[in-house]
Amino acid sequence: MKIVVTNDDGIYAEGIGILAEAAEEFGEVTVVAPRHHHSGCSHQMTFDGHLDAADLGGKRHWINGFPADCVRIALAEICPDVDLVISGVNHGSNLGLDNFLSGTVAAAREATFFGLPAIAFSQYHRGLNEEVWNHTRVMTRRLLKFLLDGKLKPGCYWNVNFPVVTEDPAAIEVVEARMDLTPLPNQYLPRDDGYFYKGDYHARKFAPDTDVAACQAGKIPITLVPVGAAAVLNMEPSSE
Repeated sequence: MKIVVTNDDGIYAEGIGILAEAAEEFGEVTVVAPRHHHSGCSHQMTFDGHLDAADLGGKRHWINGFPADCVRIALAEICPDVDLVISGVNHGSNLGLDNFLSGTVAAAREATFFGLPAIAFSQYHRGLNEEVWNHTRVMTRRLLKFLLDGKLKPGCYWNVNFPVVTEDPAAIEVVEARMDLTPLPNQYLPRDDGYFYKGDYHARKFAPDTDVAACQAGKIPITLVPVGAAAVLNMEPSSE
């Protein structure tokens, strides 16, 4: 199996190293990631000119563009015979409506436009440290193995979110959950020259039996997302 690994935190981020290392156990890995951090860029792409790029050796490349740019260039030029695109591990969760804001998730979504299966991985946190990343390593390998065992679907992506772990990461429950569509918390404080955004992400409201609820409960929510907004809004958890 040929696997492209990308992210939105940049080629040198801790999470992409963890994901690439885990993926190497399951196939031939090519990393194609943004040169710089692009968190929250959603599905933004570059259409207005030259994109700098560099081959770092060892099947590692950076593109001076957005995550979706990286996937398009990977599929068109660098690894056209790829079987799977995986994105992450994002430095922060991508739950509920984050799906539509995240560059990490957009990279997975871009792959599905070309009929490929894809997976987006994200790590919820209240402060990243070595212990968090050690738990992430265990959960990443575990979920890759789980999803590669007959659960990939062309034209769909799995959105995976790891909770803050307080127990053995190998024993955390995995649940298939629907995407929460509750609006994100936000507040705009008036200033003389405009507005200041303020919102407590950790205090977000959520509906029961959703990805946000599962992650807040210390479980690993996985959500299968078909291509297309109508499909997303009407999707139900698989009975498989």
